[in-house]
Amino acid sequence: MTCSRAHALESSKSSSIWLRLNSHCLTKFICAVYLSPNSSNYSKFFDYLTCKVDQVLDLHPWRFQCSPPPLAFLFLH
Repeated sequence: MTCSRAHALESSKSSSIWLRLNSHCLTKFICAVYLSPNSSNYSKFFDYLTCKVDQVLDLHPWRFQCSPPPLAFLFLH
C-alpha cells in the first residue's frame, strides 16, 4: 500500500490535507480539515467537503462501486 498527498483536492481557502491510499485493488481518500471553533459558516464548510467528495467520485467512479458511501464527520468542542 502506498500513501501520497492529493494536492489537487486541497484548497488555499480551507485548512485541509487530503491523502490518497493506494493498493493494487483499492483506493481510499482521507481528509483532515481544521474548522475554527469560532467559525459559524458551517454551510460553506460542508459545501467544500461535498464538492471534494463529488470530485473524487467523478475521477475514480470504478474504484468506489463496492465501497460504502462517503461520510463526513464534524467534531465540535
